[in-house]
Amino acid sequence: MKKTDKKTRDALLRGLQGMMEMQRKMDEKRAHEIWKNIDPGATLIEVLNTLKKDEVDSIRKAYEFQGMSALKKADMALEVSILVPHSFQKMLHRLDQERYDLLKRIVQSDGFLMVDQDFSTRKLKSLMTGCLVFGSCHNGQRALVVPQELQDCFRKLDGPDLRKIIKRNTEWILFTNGLHYYYGVMSSKARIETIERLANDPLDIREYSSVIHESMEYYDRISFSSNYQYKDTRVMYEEKLKDRNHIDYYPFSKKQIMEAGKEHHFDATPEMIDFLAFLDHFYDLEDDHLIEIAHKVVTMINQEYTLGDLMDYIQSILEIPSKDVFEQLTDRVVNVWNNTRLWALKGYTPIEIRLKAETEQPVNVMNHGASSNDTDLHSRSKKVGRNDACPCGSGKKYKQCCGRK
Repeated sequence: MKKTDKKTRDALLRGLQGMMEMQRKMDEKRAHEIWKNIDPGATLIEVLNTLKKDEVDSIRKAYEFQGMSALKKADMALEVSILVPHSFQKMLHRLDQERYDLLKRIVQSDGFLMVDQDFSTRKLKSLMTGCLVFGSCHNGQRALVVPQELQDCFRKLDGPDLRKIIKRNTEWILFTNGLHYYYGVMSSKARIETIERLANDPLDIREYSSVIHESMEYYDRISFSSNYQYKDTRVMYEEKLKDRNHIDYYPFSKKQIMEAGKEHHFDATPEMIDFLAFLDHFYDLEDDHLIEIAHKVVTMINQEYTLGDLMDYIQSILEIPSKDVFEQLTDRVVNVWNNTRLWALKGYTPIEIRLKAETEQPVNVMNHGASSNDTDLHSRSKKVGRNDACPCGSGKKYKQCCGRK
């Protein structure tokens, strides 16, 4: 761990807190703008007329309608309202189980479904861009709306064939999000080969890309990358993850990848559970707060913050009562660190890398040709000498890093 002086750590934490506050204000503004005054039973043109031009234009772009960008909003809305029902099937074929289930619930409620105040603004914006679902607000009460014409389209298109596509898309999204959760970034070739192996089916690249692109804003788990096609949204410096060729991807099972692809997932390792139990014992925190801390700690470790940065973060949200508690807490954070799966180690933990080096075991590769859900392991690395570069990727000699006694 590189040492960071207190002044730099304080500046980093202030910057992080400032970014979070700015994001909160932006979210509040966006939430206020996105919930419209839409009546139950509204038609598509009536709904589109409540939107701003850039919102209508986003729908046009999502459906790839050409020759409308110069139109006034009212004219564009009219054209879009005519064309969308004829292309609605294409958008339905990009949905996964969560969005399909939500759409079906709204249609079964005659196109108007009351929701809680905390319904995700980000998710609503994604659904609105796909011309699937719109947000309505009356007297402070929020509801999700599907226009009449699109309700009819959904009822006609719903059936076994659509549900089969939904199941396939759900797996694609879970695989993609799960792989990037553990690896941070992944070459397109390795990602496609891995998904084909996990799904036990050849990948239609064009359909797959459309499904993933449509899910990106809704889930906010991955984003576009300049060096790779996608990256985990938490990755800050993807350039640092280029120099990992000496390590092969950790061979996660299909179940592990799909679990990691779910929203709000974090690895509940014994070390993490012990850390959270320690916090809960001293501070009696709500479960949501504990999970938020777990996510933050794992993210900071993967973003290569130092141990000092982590302890500063914890002290910024919790008052540590004594030096003894601080030391016990530090020990637990170190244990979490050593057992966290790292992007820089392609999904391995520091402990796993060290044990492999100490026992002269090779770092395993992912067998893309395996037929089962769990991968076989193949060895191809040599014994690590004490003066060789450490296999964890730190840049130090093995004897000065993981090879310390």
